[in-house]
Amino acid sequence: MLESKQFFEYKPGNASLDDEHCIKCHEALAYHRKDQIKESLSVWEQLDQQDVQDGIWKGYVMVEKARCLMKLNRHQEALQQVDDVISKIHDLKVSEQKRYHWLHELHGVNGRCKQQMGQYQDAVKEHREELKYLDLRHDQNKPAVKVSKERTLHNIGWCLYELGDYDAAISEVQESLEICERNNVPVEDKGDSYWLLGNCHFTKAEYDAALTYFKTELDLRLRNVPRRKQDSDEDIKEARDNILKCEEKLEIN
Repeated sequence: MLESKQFFEYKPGNASLDDEHCIKCHEALAYHRKDQIKESLSVWEQLDQQDVQDGIWKGYVMVEKARCLMKLNRHQEALQQVDDVISKIHDLKVSEQKRYHWLHELHGVNGRCKQQMGQYQDAVKEHREELKYLDLRHDQNKPAVKVSKERTLHNIGWCLYELGDYDAAISEVQESLEICERNNVPVEDKGDSYWLLGNCHFTKAEYDAALTYFKTELDLRLRNVPRRKQDSDEDIKEARDNILKCEEKLEIN
């Protein structure tokens, strides 16, 4: 890494920190971007041990630790980390808007952990809290905020699907897709959203609607070239299989 001020476009959270802290921060973020989450977590843990009084910096580091733990499927540790941060967050000398930003991320971490643990009812509650703090943010027009809302609604829809509440799941996922269409927001899980809608309608024996959604899903996955890792050959095969199942139900030759 370049150890010079020219390396940095910004300091973490605009905190007033020396270059050594910033280098470590960017090192952790670089690991994260390369999907080397263990290495990223290790750097955040080193930074968390340092006696830095800046509230923005302390909160930033603690939130990133929680995100790494969640990505490593260390769910209980991530949940404990979130509880720890939330217990300290109001004592940090930061703006209200900064707290809202962190709280939406923290409840998102909790929601995804509980989702992965199969605790879908609790996950829905956490994702609702995530939406609450997103709605309190002043930067509603930023694409990143809109993408966060889309993904949160998608996650709620997924949990409701797992709980068997198919109508509610459909409503949440459709709202997430409407955010994309209204704002021309590119998202990575669009194919998954149409898969979810297709499965909800198929389970409700609404085969015409299911067929439409599965065809849209397949088209999205095929047009995604080069394909992202979530649009694998297995996803494409499953979409085709689901289309055949619908056609069999509808007796389409």
